[in-house]
Amino acid sequence: MVTAAELMVHKRRATKFYNKKSVQELNKIYPKVSGIVSDYMQNLPLPLMPVQEMFHLRKLCYYVFNIQDFKTVMSIFYNYPEGECKKGPKEVCTFILDFIEKSVSKKVEILHVFCDAYGGTCTPPTGSIIKVPFTIRKYIHTVFKQAERGYVQYGKYIDSFCVNTFKLSKVDDVPLPSIRAYIERVPIKMNKIENTLKILQYIPEDFLPFFEEKLTWLTAEGDGDGDEEY
Repeated sequence: MVTAAELMVHKRRATKFYNKKSVQELNKIYPKVSGIVSDYMQNLPLPLMPVQEMFHLRKLCYYVFNIQDFKTVMSIFYNYPEGECKKGPKEVCTFILDFIEKSVSKKVEILHVFCDAYGGTCTPPTGSIIKVPFTIRKYIHTVFKQAERGYVQYGKYIDSFCVNTFKLSKVDDVPLPSIRAYIERVPIKMNKIENTLKILQYIPEDFLPFFEEKLTWLTAEGDGDGDEEY
């Protein structure tokens, strides 16, 4: 009975999600409504070669982040190798902001954003009447309204009956950072560099410069598999 009830709840939540995705239809009717969907694709191992010796080795990763506009059906891929930067909230916010500024029409007043959960946490906003600690993963429906600036609504489910409202400590426009998020490259786990050295002999000559450059980047101790969330 418990399993059947959980399945029923899961299906109803899924229905809510797909009803929200009807935003695609609204885009065609109302020019002021739009939506975007974003997600990190599966990490791409570098190099990807059919060599038995490489099967158990730690490989470098290539990250790919995709954003698609419902209105124009245009997709943009943001991709970068491991060591260039991390794979977390800073990167996600940077990519989404870049996409909105360059690809979303200025006429749009209501923007629906669909995205996966990403690594990272938030501390409870100061100034709230009731301070409730929360993590990004705990909430899947977030609402920002221009008419209610300074307040953010969070629901555990789409159109959830129970909604937490937080008052932000800074209501005025917050200036974007003017300096780079990383002063230098992000260290790569040392075991990945060592394993990459073992397979240089299998890499075609045309691609060797790419890997040889990575071998000179910053390193860090530890056992990394490229799937860490920062």
